[in-house]
Amino acid sequence: MAELLTAGQGLDMHSPLAALLLLLPAPSGVAVPGAVKRTSLLDQALPAGTVVRAIKGSRIEFAPAQRSGRHRHPMAVVGVVTRGTFLFQVGDAPLRRLAVGDAFYEPAEAVIEHFDNGSSVAPAALTAFYLVDRADSPLVAPLPAPASPAAH
Repeated sequence: MAELLTAGQGLDMHSPLAALLLLLPAPSGVAVPGAVKRTSLLDQALPAGTVVRAIKGSRIEFAPAQRSGRHRHPMAVVGVVTRGTFLFQVGDAPLRRLAVGDAFYEPAEAVIEHFDNGSSVAPAALTAFYLVDRADSPLVAPLPAPASPAAH
């Protein structure tokens, strides 16, 4: 039976989240025999009461200039860029450029205004992990473009 991980509790090393952490690639660089180099990519608290019962992972590939479209997720999403660059914007936060190795966090139900390939000539890819509370949760909900202000 899967154990629950609730924000505010310590990390149980047998939890799905601990398994996720073991799957993330080690940082690139010169390996020293017998030594492990660990570089923090993301340190994100989850809102109190967040329940994670399963983790679903996906590799998402974008063609040159491809946009994700405005969307949201019913659960928190964490991930890392594995190829190319992305233009990333959550809600009205500033637009960010993410490159290979950059991690990201999307809060549950937050509007993702942009998660777009930052190049018009090169493909891009990311690996995303969805922190689900139900195995049958839909992973993404497309949203309409915001209404443009009426001309006066």
